[in-house]
Amino acid sequence: MKFFDKNIVVTQDIYDTHILNKSNWFGDVPPFTNLEINICGICNRKCFFCPKADHKLFPNKKEYMSLEFYGALLKDLASVKFKGRLSFCGLSEPLLHKKLLDLVKMTKRYCPGCFLDILTNGDFSTVENTRALFEAGLDNMKVSMYDGPEQIPHFKKIQKECGLSEEQFVIRERYLSAEQNFGLTINNRGGSVNLEQYKIVPLKEPLKRSCYYPFHKMIIDYNGDVMICPCDWEKKLVVGNLQKNNIFEIWNSDAMKEVRLRLINEDRNGVPCSQCDIEGTLYAKLHFEAWKEYYGM
Repeated sequence: MKFFDKNIVVTQDIYDTHILNKSNWFGDVPPFTNLEINICGICNRKCFFCPKADHKLFPNKKEYMSLEFYGALLKDLASVKFKGRLSFCGLSEPLLHKKLLDLVKMTKRYCPGCFLDILTNGDFSTVENTRALFEAGLDNMKVSMYDGPEQIPHFKKIQKECGLSEEQFVIRERYLSAEQNFGLTINNRGGSVNLEQYKIVPLKEPLKRSCYYPFHKMIIDYNGDVMICPCDWEKKLVVGNLQKNNIFEIWNSDAMKEVRLRLINEDRNGVPCSQCDIEGTLYAKLHFEAWKEYYGM
């Protein structure tokens, strides 16, 4: 039986609620509802389905997003009273950032109405640091268990002692069989994963299919680089850098428009989309339709 991530339903509700409220728009520009923020360059694991497993191509770098840089981004978001989602995840293990608690506190100081979550492998999660993060304003933590069911008691203990609900502290079974997609909505990460035995390989021909990712989110790397999609591990398309332009200029830039127009026409020939196998349309259809209208299509 194929795996279905229940978080998709929750995400759909968050996205629809955000875009339907026109006060969240940037004037007449449809908003991003999720910014995935990669706050460091290091992960302690080498999961076989993750590009980070190949440290020659994706080496660990002990480099971290600075509080000053993150504060500048938050000031821009505060200027529009951002109430979407900020996620510390992608390309690294966020609990390895030594100033993580400060990042959480800053987020809620500048953008108290946003939804802040952390995606982690849980290897560094304790009752003490989990409680501190939630007291600082964290809304949600998703823990991915890769080893096996023997991990469950540890995380259940953290959840209980911190007084968190299953919706706040989500324990995810990422150790399932290949028949269950390993407990993941799995994909080839923009063509950067090649596992022939599991039929997870770069595509030879682009899919003729839309993808909603560039219509509702962007990925911000710790050095300020902005990508259109969490699948672009190789950073084949960097659409801007927050050291040079603000987030709103990048969001409505010509580079983003070019990508969106292709995807509206079900054209995945450009990078990084050409080798990517992600479904890409599981949620955020309202964002997709809003951008079509904005472009007069």
